[in-house]
Amino acid sequence: MEQAIGYLCVDNDDARTRDYCKAQKLQQLHAFLHQIGAEDAAIYMDESPASETPQRPRLTDLLREITDAPTKLFVVTSIFELGDNFLACLSALQILAEHHVRIILMDNNIDTACMHEQAAELLAAK
Repeated sequence: MEQAIGYLCVDNDDARTRDYCKAQKLQQLHAFLHQIGAEDAAIYMDESPASETPQRPRLTDLLREITDAPTKLFVVTSIFELGDNFLACLSALQILAEHHVRIILMDNNIDTACMHEQAAELLAAK
């Protein structure tokens, strides 16, 4: 069964601030998923203090799940939640793209479904 997945990573040293950020990000993600009609999306979340190198075991789990079962949509609040450096972020995006998952990056207003349409328009204009 194809599914939608949401992911967020919360990293802050102060537990109270971390809880606040987690609540805000979850609210933002739930509202967005509701807006696009994907209320039943599985949401994965990793939490760690900012002073530690963020471990993302839930991200690893979800990427493994995507390789094992069809997933149609992946929504993340920020590309930088996918890794502790840009190459790690790109690696996660590559895994998603290789499995033909529609990717939405909320902070940048990027939707790969729109990118395909825009690329087709650019090619047709030539």
